Amino acid sequence: MSLITGIHTALHALYTRTPDAWPKRPNDRYLFVGRTPLELMLTSGIPGLFAVRRLLDGDRSGQYRASPQARAEATRLPQPGLDLD
Repeated sequence: MSLITGIHTALHALYTRTPDAWPKRPNDRYLFVGRTPLELMLTSGIPGLFAVRRLLDGDRSGQYRASPQARAEATRLPQPGLDLD
């Protein structure tokens, strides 16, 4: 339940005009590859919910506004694995 609440809160913080439309729109970000976030969450279950929450929390924190050098350094850090299949 906390994953869903966190996703809801993040969407309302990031998309003040149409937060409820975001999960239904196709998305080209690496996680979705053209699918809708809702489709990913429904087909992947808890791992999908966790991945979407982590992505939105990163957007809220400004993680994706980092410099190219900071992004390159971040890719070298260990990342927890997510099995989305």
